[in-house]
Amino acid sequence: MDTDYALAWRLVGAGQFDNARQLARMFEKSAPNISSTNNLLVNGNFARQPLLPPLDWALATSGHLGSSIDAKGKRLTISAIAGAFGNAARQLIDLEPGNYRVAWTIEANEAIGDDSLSVNLACAEKGVPNIAIPQMNLAMGTHHQDIVVPTGDCRWYWFSIDAHVPDDSAGFDAFLSKLSLTRLR
Repeated sequence: MDTDYALAWRLVGAGQFDNARQLARMFEKSAPNISSTNNLLVNGNFARQPLLPPLDWALATSGHLGSSIDAKGKRLTISAIAGAFGNAARQLIDLEPGNYRVAWTIEANEAIGDDSLSVNLACAEKGVPNIAIPQMNLAMGTHHQDIVVPTGDCRWYWFSIDAHVPDDSAGFDAFLSKLSLTRLR
């Protein structure tokens, strides 16, 4: 219901992340188990529509940048026109300090710039210093990149797929699949 979505966003806005996660878990119980991997991202294989953003994918829906999940094809479609920038999709995740690997497969209808799509991690907690975690540019094909979440006071992060399309670009349609964030031991 719309009230569930509003409640989740308000809990997150008020910094009640654990309560928002408990609400999301009630929704997850009604969904089929779509992955038995160690992926820390909810629905990282894009096998269903988001259940309860922002603890599942919150998708962009603007005139310049939009995203949608093709559950049958198990991919996230990102459409951007010249000058588009911002979050194409994002979700709230709970991370401890440590070493992680981000892995992805991405294709596009035509070549896109090396920094047109990226993954960013930013602290979601208000009043907590945001320790810089370098962005990861999403290169075409199948890749992975290791990152370090530093020791600090932040526990809840925004994991976002961001677009930055130059004003003189033709724009693009990109297809992201098999996105994962796993803890390295």
